[in-house]
Amino acid sequence: MSYSKEVIVPKAGTRRATMLMSFRSDVEAADQTIAKFTKGMAEDPVYTLQWAADSFNAAAKRDVANQVICLLERVEDVEGLRIILLEGVMNKAQYINNKSTSTCSNFMEECVLAARTEAYDCFKYVKTLD
Repeated sequence: MSYSKEVIVPKAGTRRATMLMSFRSDVEAADQTIAKFTKGMAEDPVYTLQWAADSFNAAAKRDVANQVICLLERVEDVEGLRIILLEGVMNKAQYINNKSTSTCSNFMEECVLAARTEAYDCFKYVKTLD
């Protein structure tokens, strides 16, 4: 696995460019969901919290998408990228049964695991980033 010292600027139409656009789009969609949640908290916090699962998922997906964007900008080969993503999935999965007393914390850990798994799945069969 090799890292670039400089940010990798992909050529248009490459797999790397397509994946960067996709994960940046995920961040934007998550930001919209989180903004809607924030507005809802100001208007009706009880109702908003009753239906907050989308916000948890959006926050987890946003966090993971930002991590993948950083990886796409630095990791030169797809195999190295897959290894890093799989390690993230395995790490979260290994400790998923270590429950906190916080229901929200437990739910967020599950959301992050799901988001990491989804991100890994995006690269599972990719042969090259060029």
